[in-house]
Amino acid sequence: MHLIGEDYFEHAVGRPPENDDMERVNCTRAGELGHYHCGWCYLCNKPRYMCGHLVNKLHDKNDDPLGDTGCKHNKVYSNVSLMSYPPILSWICSKCGEIGWDRQEVGPTYEEIWKKFKGDQS
Repeated sequence: MHLIGEDYFEHAVGRPPENDDMERVNCTRAGELGHYHCGWCYLCNKPRYMCGHLVNKLHDKNDDPLGDTGCKHNKVYSNVSLMSYPPILSWICSKCGEIGWDRQEVGPTYEEIWKKFKGDQS
């Protein structure tokens, strides 16, 4: 992980850092329980608390040239999920031990299924 400086933060976000911005974007516990929105998103080039993307070690390492492991991960998923929408499952690579998180795919909504079987009755 490389640190985000105040100048880079201001250039990317469009305002100078305030309050605990710098602590959050440079948090060494990003991705751990209670720190899901800490760190820097290399997809959006913004702090995670601004873009909403959660830490995913594989995603971050592929987007951050300083962190590429070169492993084609064999993901083994946890049997519990983070209760969010959509649900988030943690995984560990059985080859290299890297950890990450994936959002589960969400199927059709209740309303879409209702319309399919009952029609539009509004």
